[in-house]
Amino acid sequence: MLSAFILGLVLGGLWIRRRLDRIDRPLRYAGYVQVLMGVCAMSTLPLYNLSFDFMGFMIGSLSKNDGGYTLPQEQLSASEAGYLLTAGTIRPRRKRCWKLLAIVSNRSVSRQCTYSFSCGKSARTPRCSILLQETSLMSKLRAFSIHLIASVIIFLVFLGIMFWVWYPPPYFAIDGGWVVLRVLASVDVVVGPLLTLILFKPGKPGLKFDMSCIILMQLGALIYGGTTIYQQRPAFVVFSVDRFTTVPAAEVEFDKLKYPELQRHFGIGPLFAQAPLPDDFQQQQDLLFGVLLEGQKDLEFRAEFYKPYQPDLAQLRTRSIDLKKIAVLNENAKIAIEAFVAQHEGRLEGYFYLPLRGKHKDIVMVLSSKDGMPVGSIDISPWLGDY
Repeated sequence: MLSAFILGLVLGGLWIRRRLDRIDRPLRYAGYVQVLMGVCAMSTLPLYNLSFDFMGFMIGSLSKNDGGYTLPQEQLSASEAGYLLTAGTIRPRRKRCWKLLAIVSNRSVSRQCTYSFSCGKSARTPRCSILLQETSLMSKLRAFSIHLIASVIIFLVFLGIMFWVWYPPPYFAIDGGWVVLRVLASVDVVVGPLLTLILFKPGKPGLKFDMSCIILMQLGALIYGGTTIYQQRPAFVVFSVDRFTTVPAAEVEFDKLKYPELQRHFGIGPLFAQAPLPDDFQQQQDLLFGVLLEGQKDLEFRAEFYKPYQPDLAQLRTRSIDLKKIAVLNENAKIAIEAFVAQHEGRLEGYFYLPLRGKHKDIVMVLSSKDGMPVGSIDISPWLGDY
């Protein structure tokens, strides 16, 4: 909240400093500003409602230990420092005398603006003033365009890594990748170039410092968001009892993995594993009571129980969902099922269908009836109670 407040002061100060000398009726102008502030405040209510999903994602990404809040606290401090540094560049507007060479960079303008500027009375003509304003505007637009194009390219590269390496389909949608990605897009693709459009002015003192602050803010947001998204990527898809569950990397205790083939640090998409119940009845009881009464992690989140995925076709056949029942209950689900059937040899019987639980959404995982390996998914709820 403090960061947003300081950022508002910074942007408001930058905007008003260029207009103070042209305001004829300050009281009326202040009234208009107050009305505009009220309208903006009301318009933020829908955005506030949407922020709960984002905050839930961020809180869920924290490690469950004493140092879990270190990263967000450092990010908050860095953002506040950046805003304060930017605020330090705001100075009261003064009438300054710029040399012609510092303002006019276009030769055609230079030929028409032959008058010099001194600290006394200006000798410029109206036509020269218009040309100077146009030149300054073109410089702003050029800087804005370059910044926007560079930001979009960097963001698209980052998006490609997310979609095809960390969150291949369907995991991006079911694990809530859009929640953080929307914030990253607003900061890196929208806010950054807009600040360049506002602050950029050829020959302005402190321009390099202003642009450095903007770039550092964008890099900070990209690094922080990228780190959070990377930590929340699905490291494993674990089969346990009757369903598959995506397990984020932040919740996996990698040092407790017992099988070398599961100890992969880099790769595309999650690894498949299974977490069967312990053979010992007492261990089963201890696990059950620990989950229900002591709030311990459930079986699919306990890395010490992970084994390489070895499908039991008889078990999968027994646990398979009857999609025909779902198709009867919901028309949209029926359309999605028919679309899958049309793409896979036109029959439902050749596959097993089990729930795939994500962090934000549950869908149907489709497995081959020949080897039990995943062949796709259907974007519908696997639970009959949802229909």
